[in-house]
Amino acid sequence: MIVEEDVVYRATIRLHGERVERLRVVKERVPFVVEEHRASSIVPVCRWNAPARGSVVEGDVATRVSEVLAVDGGFFTQDGGRPGDPEALRRMLDGFGVFKREFFDEFSLQAGAYRPAEVVDLSRAAVASIEPYDRRRWVGALERKVAGFALLDGRLHRRESEPVLVAGTNGSGLPGRAHMERIGRSVGTPTVVPAWSADVADGSKGRGVFRLDRLDDAVAFAAAYAGRPVDEVKVSGSFELLDRNSLRLDDEVFALAAGARQAVRHLGGELTWMPRPAVDAVFDLRDMLGWPDLQLDLLVDASERMLENLRPFVADPNSERNTHLIRDVVEQMDEAVERIVASRPADEAAPGLGRP
Repeated sequence: MIVEEDVVYRATIRLHGERVERLRVVKERVPFVVEEHRASSIVPVCRWNAPARGSVVEGDVATRVSEVLAVDGGFFTQDGGRPGDPEALRRMLDGFGVFKREFFDEFSLQAGAYRPAEVVDLSRAAVASIEPYDRRRWVGALERKVAGFALLDGRLHRRESEPVLVAGTNGSGLPGRAHMERIGRSVGTPTVVPAWSADVADGSKGRGVFRLDRLDDAVAFAAAYAGRPVDEVKVSGSFELLDRNSLRLDDEVFALAAGARQAVRHLGGELTWMPRPAVDAVFDLRDMLGWPDLQLDLLVDASERMLENLRPFVADPNSERNTHLIRDVVEQMDEAVERIVASRPADEAAPGLGRP
C-alpha cells in the first residue's frame, strides 16, 4: 500500500518570473511504500510475553502477550488494526511517530534566532527550475522508518529483530564469574528472560544469549554461572515456540560479539595512555564488529589479539592506571572466547552478525 506525506527540504529553486535561483525551503508530497504480505507467506514463530522495546523483561512482569511472526526472513509483531485505505494507514504510522521530524527545525534557525522559514509548496508553485539540496537526507530518513512496518494479512505489524533468550541474574545481566569470585560476591539469582536481539547486542545485558530453541542450554548456562542447581533458575516471560525453522541467529557468535562490544565501550576512556599496538588492537576489533558478514575465526583472532595487548597492564603491580577495569575486561572476554572455542569449530561463519 502506498501512503503519501509532505516532506520539507531545501532546494535551489527559481520560480516563474524570477531571474535567479535561490536556496529555499520547499514542501513536496512524497509517496512511501508499505510492504504487504499475504497470509499464506506468514509463519508464526512463537507466542510470549514480549519485552518493552529497548529493555529486557524483569521478574514476572508480563508486558503484553504477543505473537511473533516470520515473513521473508524478517520478524514482526502486530501493532495496529486493519487500515481501510491509505489515509487511515498514514494516520496509524503518524501515530507511531513515523513522520515526526527527529531533528530541530534547522530551516527556521538563522544567525541563532528563530525565524519561521518561508516554505514553497511545490504542488502549487509555478517552478521554472529546481535542484534539490538535501532531499535525499529527509526522504531517506522517512523511508527507513516506514520500512519498520508492514501489512501482514491486512493488519499493521512492526518489524523486530529476532527474539532470543538471555541468561542473566535478577534480570540485570550477567557479570563475569571470575570477577565476582575475585571480589567475593555472588553473581545473584540465575534468570532466563526473553529479549529482542537488537536490545542485547551491545553486551550490557550479559553474554549468555541463546536462540529460542535452546531453553535448556540457557537454563544450564545461568545455573553454572551462579553456581546454583538448575531447578533454581527463574524463567520469566513465558513463551511457546511454534516454528524453530524460522530462527536464523548464530547465538554463540552473537554472544561473543556482544561481549566484545561491551569491552570496547569500557576501554574507550583508557585508550589515551595505551601504546599504539594496544589501541590498534581495540580499534581493529571495534571496526570488525560492524561487518554485515563476520567469520567466527576472524572474530576470535581479533579478540585474542586485543587480550594479548591488555594482559601486560593487568600483570604490572606498579601500574597507576585503571587496572581494575582492564582486568574485568580481560577476565570476561577470556571467559567468552574460551566458551565459544570449546563449543564449536573456528572456521564457521556467522551471517548477519553485526546487525541482528
